[in-house]
Amino acid sequence: TITNDQELKEALQVLSPEQHRVLGARFVQSISRLVRDERVQNSIAIALRDDATPEELEDAFKVAKSHVAKSYTECGRDTEWLAACAIAGALTPEALLTEKENRAWTAAAKARMAVNCEMVVADSPVGELSEAQRQYDITADFLAERA
Repeated sequence: TITNDQELKEALQVLSPEQHRVLGARFVQSISRLVRDERVQNSIAIALRDDATPEELEDAFKVAKSHVAKSYTECGRDTEWLAACAIAGALTPEALLTEKENRAWTAAAKARMAVNCEMVVADSPVGELSEAQRQYDITADFLAERA
């Protein structure tokens, strides 16, 4: 079980870059309700696939980045912008990652920010679990599947 961010980060250290992408996409999938754009939803679906081709991943990343730029300027769309940032983070090509960056952690952080934004807009808590706890559970399930 994973109960805090330190344990989550330790769990992420043993994953491959491809596993970071898929796990990051699972984090985004849990907040996909915040994304109205069909093309971004498709990017999430591609990022979730173990068998996605490099071309599909590159196209999905470009779609997500394009939506990040588009939704950033649209007033009142902060949750969707952050969710698009999360999937773009999960899909970031290896060549664009710094040594300390991690696709899964980037997606997790942006997904949490999107949910926090949603709670502010709704002026109430959203759901029973915190997004962090949901991510701990998602990661534990992911690791169990791959064991």
